[in-house]
Amino acid sequence: YKDVAEKYKNDKKAMSYLQNKIISGGSGVWGEVTMPAHPNLTKDEARQILAYILSLADTGVKKKSLPASGSINPNPPKGNTVMVITASYTDNGENNVKPLTGSKSVVLKAKAKSK
Repeated sequence: YKDVAEKYKNDKKAMSYLQNKIISGGSGVWGEVTMPAHPNLTKDEARQILAYILSLADTGVKKKSLPASGSINPNPPKGNTVMVITASYTDNGENNVKPLTGSKSVVLKAKAKSK
């Protein structure tokens, strides 16, 4: 994915072009292997996937993360809402072992009060 992000990082038309490639499939751009079509994905779903992939080319300053422990106090939800909290950690690697990353997501669902 990083190669894709680097290849298209300065291409203003990349999002539209790659959305169509994900949904319709393609071949020849990255060699002889055909990328299968994903016709069941909507353009918005393809856009969400691409937003992540294209973000991998961002070499800017990383956002400061929260401390290893603490609390999050979100605004009270309105109606049926969902909050996804994701935490990840990357170690420094050691003795010819590349850094390893672990990640965990938790989905919190708020239900509207019944009358």
